[in-house]
Amino acid sequence: ECIVNRIKKFKVFGEEESASFTVKGENVILDRKKFDQYLVNEAVNNGAKLFRGHRLERILLKKSKIGLKFSNGTSKATDILIGADGPTSVVAKQSGLFGGRDFLVGMQCLVKGRFDRSVIEVYMTKSPGMFAWVVPENEEVARVGVATDHKTRSFLNDFLLFLEAKDYRYCSGGDQSGVIPKYKLGVKTSFQDRVFLVGDSATQTKNTTAGGIIPGIICARVLADCIKNNKDYQMEWKKVLGKDLYYHYLIRKSLDTFSSKDHDDLIRILKSGRSKSLIEEFDREFPSRFVKKLLLSKPSLLKFSKNLRF
Repeated sequence: ECIVNRIKKFKVFGEEESASFTVKGENVILDRKKFDQYLVNEAVNNGAKLFRGHRLERILLKKSKIGLKFSNGTSKATDILIGADGPTSVVAKQSGLFGGRDFLVGMQCLVKGRFDRSVIEVYMTKSPGMFAWVVPENEEVARVGVATDHKTRSFLNDFLLFLEAKDYRYCSGGDQSGVIPKYKLGVKTSFQDRVFLVGDSATQTKNTTAGGIIPGIICARVLADCIKNNKDYQMEWKKVLGKDLYYHYLIRKSLDTFSSKDHDDLIRILKSGRSKSLIEEFDREFPSRFVKKLLLSKPSLLKFSKNLRF
């Protein structure tokens, strides 16, 4: 009931070049509000207690307990505190785990047009810091958006004007915006084995696409196991996902240096032969499984690392 659409292909557009790729299996487009509510219901059905109207304001780290003060004036105490409270996490800030973070602002709206509902369109040069997208919900309506670290509304307006040539027209009622955390090397996700961060609050997101649902779910499972079996959470989630998030980080660092010509050159390299089949064969969630093979098949890709800075 949370699934809006299923995607089988994605088309990538540079300034002049374009390419089409078949996805491994299917990509699922979700109604995020319904999905979040589904997770809440599952938690409650499995014994969690839900306290509505309790917005966390302050954490008091005591020797034996963690004190919690809420905006409605109430207080509670807990042995373990998990911050799953999003990119601007109060838990991270109050426990000293927030540190210096970088964010994007994502904005999207609905457009009307005629769409192949099984195909996502990705525009590499229309949204600095990420890409612009057209994601169909059905044959007549699609989500259109951008994610940038500055002038996001302006870039979205420019993208909508660009799409008018394809007869994609803005329709009101679906406007959304939100802060997207960028994965940061060295981020701390636990404190004294009592406070833990997971998902967006831990910047466990893919810097290539800003996706965070799948990494968040994976790390949540790792955290549950660590709490139950007294394991080191920071170490364990990095064993499972650290290499892939690092690859996403490196790829984004490289993409951020690209000129329009670089985007066209990249698409030209990737859309033929072994490189195309590798992209279609492997799950893009986990680049560590195919990036080395991709570089071996197309050594010319190494030229795009020339401007990497750390």
